[in-house]
Amino acid sequence: MADSQLPELLGKLFKETSAEEAVILSTCNRVEIYAVSNGLPQHLLNELRAFLIGEEESEGDNIL
Repeated sequence: MADSQLPELLGKLFKETSAEEAVILSTCNRVEIYAVSNGLPQHLLNELRAFLIGEEESEGDNIL
C-alpha cells in the first residue's frame, strides 16, 4: 500500500465503522489496523472485517 493512500483509507475507516481512534501501520509486506471504540469489541471487529472486504473488492487485492 502506498503511503499516499493511507490518509484516504483512514478517513474511510472512520466514516464506515464505529472506531473513535485508529492507526494504520503499513510495512513492506502487510497492513495492520489498530482501532478503539466505546462499543462492543465484537461489533467493531465485524465492522472492520466488512470494511476490509469492501476495500479488497474495490482494490482487487488480497487484503485479508
